[in-house]
Amino acid sequence: MNLLVKNNEIKEIPDYTFANFSRLEILNLGSNKIESLNLNSFYGLRNLIELYLSYNKINIIKNRSFLGLENLKLLDLKNNFIELIEEEGFYGLLSLNELDLKSNRIRIIKNSFASLSNLRILILESIFKLYSIEDEGFYGLSNLNYLQLNYNEIRIIKNRPFAGLSK
Repeated sequence: MNLLVKNNEIKEIPDYTFANFSRLEILNLGSNKIESLNLNSFYGLRNLIELYLSYNKINIIKNRSFLGLENLKLLDLKNNFIELIEEEGFYGLLSLNELDLKSNRIRIIKNSFASLSNLRILILESIFKLYSIEDEGFYGLSNLNYLQLNYNEIRIIKNRPFAGLSK
């Protein structure tokens, strides 16, 4: 089952909105005005495979924002206002293969991806304010085979930013 709710005026996703949508596999909430994600915004979506949140106004990925989405394979967060990804922001995304953060406002890449051991594709292109990649910034991404860092303003690359990347 697919649910497309694109190009609307949605500002928030209240807790348990999708509690009865356990068969949902694709959810597209792109091009809305979503500003933040709650801990239980996606509760009940245990079979979700693709989640599109592009072209919204999300500014922070709080710890455990995607809890319960252990089967998610694709997460599209491009063209938001994301400035900060908390350390456990992607916690619980055990099956995630592709993460698109293109055209956001992240300033520093820290150890925000450590729980994404199955991630294969990470897109960090055209990050408006990206200037630093910290020590072990990509730690934990042992299956990553495509990392896109084009068109950024990276000025500082700390010691061993790519430690943990095996491919």
